[in-house]
Amino acid sequence: GVHAITDFYRRILGEENFPEDKCLYIEEMGHKCIDSESLRKRIRWQNIEDYALAAAVNGEIFADSEGIMTGIREVLEKAYPDRLRYLKIAQATAKFCQNGQYNVERMLKRVDKITSRLLLGKAVEDALKLLYYVDGAYPPHDKWLLWGLKKAGKYAEIVSMLEQVVSEPVENTKEVIEQIAEMLAQLRKYLPEDIGIL
Repeated sequence: GVHAITDFYRRILGEENFPEDKCLYIEEMGHKCIDSESLRKRIRWQNIEDYALAAAVNGEIFADSEGIMTGIREVLEKAYPDRLRYLKIAQATAKFCQNGQYNVERMLKRVDKITSRLLLGKAVEDALKLLYYVDGAYPPHDKWLLWGLKKAGKYAEIVSMLEQVVSEPVENTKEVIEQIAEMLAQLRKYLPEDIGIL
């Protein structure tokens, strides 16, 4: 159905996470326009799922004569505020290492192949999300994580190794996981020197 622009974003991102209509605008030369700085500060970024933000910036805007939808989209396309983005990078890195490098091996020592395979899958998911965070993008829903990276043509070598690791018997993945970890650590060069992660 038809929605007001702000209702559209509030529905996708969560009503409690996106400000009401009256909080978004400033007057410039007799026209209403988005107060980008205020909007960026008012969004409750930490409460919004990655995939919801990915959906909010996806797709084509066919008409926007007032520039309101485009203005909101431009604010959202700037990615997470740096502090939250770096936190997400750190969390994805830690979860990849914990599950891929540590927990998988631990489960194999217990001869628990099912749990080791589940943990390997989680490590791969965290590695894929990490690539989006480093790139300043929002990871989409799980079913689109790999597709989005392949479509963008980025990180092809890491993506190929992640595909390799899930096609191997879980007992044979340790070496490839270590290689992936080294490659992920190399992504540090794309981040500011003083953030202390990776």
